[in-house]
Amino acid sequence: MEPKIDVLAQLLELGFAAAMAIAGGFFIVLLIKYILESVVGQANTLHSMITQLDNRVRTMNNEVVRIDTLIKELGCLLQTLLNKSQ
Repeated sequence: MEPKIDVLAQLLELGFAAAMAIAGGFFIVLLIKYILESVVGQANTLHSMITQLDNRVRTMNNEVVRIDTLIKELGCLLQTLLNKSQ
């Protein structure tokens, strides 16, 4: 027959060590949570910056296409005027 383990006696014997282990674990969880929140905040900031830069690139691309089209039209118009004047 195995002796029964008295849970209360073990708790009293290991109480301080167990409490410190639980407190240390809680502290580590809080620390990891704080670090992850900071990283997520920085990632969100970077995401918004990249989105804004992407929008600027698209706008500039549209402007370049518009200017290119305008210059081609002016070139054609200038060539037509030169052909008519000859």
